[in-house]
Amino acid sequence: TVPTDLAAEADALCRLGDKLFVDSGRNNDSRHHADAYKSYLQAAELGSTEAMLMVARMHLEPHANVLPNAQLAKEWLTKAAELGSPQGKLQLGTLLVEEVLQSEAPLAHGAADEAQRHLSDATAAGLASAYTKLGVLHEAGGQDDQAKELYRKAADGGDTAGANKLGKLLYQS
Repeated sequence: TVPTDLAAEADALCRLGDKLFVDSGRNNDSRHHADAYKSYLQAAELGSTEAMLMVARMHLEPHANVLPNAQLAKEWLTKAAELGSPQGKLQLGTLLVEEVLQSEAPLAHGAADEAQRHLSDATAAGLASAYTKLGVLHEAGGQDDQAKELYRKAADGGDTAGANKLGKLLYQS
């Protein structure tokens, strides 16, 4: 765990990052965006999982002054997941599912197993969209019955993407 004084500093830096990030979008100001990134990065380095998620997001959805870097994003998501962040597990699992879907390499099986582990943890934390991502993984593997069951759980949890995927699979059956 992070000592209380460092946690407070990380929280303050994360809040500053939030303000700067919102301001950068509102004012289309790349300087605020760069400053938001710096604040998030400092907070992430102090152990803020929320900041880790934002640093990863800024590398996956780059804007001015932040270069796209999927590997760095994955590293921050891994750290957040390792610290127990349900959102970190969901986002890392999602990124791994995308890697599996885009790859024909034998290592995809390892990524699929890792994605399934993180997404299962996210479902245990009540994140319905994790069921959808698990369903996508099973559907890609030709396991339509398991995918339907997972999409149904996602839909029951309020995830509209899961409901849509369930409807599509049922229609195709």
